[in-house]
Amino acid sequence: MSTPKAVLGYLKSRSGSILLFQTIVSLAAFIVMVTEKKSENYGAFKFFAAISFMSFLISLGHMIIHFGDIKKSMTSFPWLLCQVVIGFIFIALFFLSSTIVAAKATYSHAGSAATMGFFLVASYCQSLYIDIKIYRSEDTSYEPQDNSGPEYSTTGHDTPAAIPPQYEPPYGGSTTPYQAGADSKPVIP
Repeated sequence: MSTPKAVLGYLKSRSGSILLFQTIVSLAAFIVMVTEKKSENYGAFKFFAAISFMSFLISLGHMIIHFGDIKKSMTSFPWLLCQVVIGFIFIALFFLSSTIVAAKATYSHAGSAATMGFFLVASYCQSLYIDIKIYRSEDTSYEPQDNSGPEYSTTGHDTPAAIPPQYEPPYGGSTTPYQAGADSKPVIP
């Protein structure tokens, strides 16, 4: 188990506060949606309730995984990729279900649940942005390209402005079919 100081430090970080926000708001959205009176749009409301409850369970599980040091013991599991995939899924599902609930809302419960759903979409977008930044900063397979030009020795005519010897034309002379001169007639080898 992590020490209380480490747990508090994670909760004070941006990722920890977003995860805590997602856990609390998804539970609140679930409770608000479940207490909605039955109406003709009850199927859409149940869909939103199911999505918010799944979000609550997954974010609670993520907190348990983080605070129980399971991430450190299972280093071969792609935790970051899993978080990114879950983030994309919940962005799509919450946006879809919140839009449907907001369109079908007749009472204030549904409207407030839809508003919480849109806040969760924004928090999952922020979490996804942070996860992608972490992935890009930890990716060791990417090595920046060396865009410097070829280096030539400083002896003889091998300077960066000169043509390397292996690329000089075989007929010896000008590198273009025209000679530099007053008449500029083409050279036929």
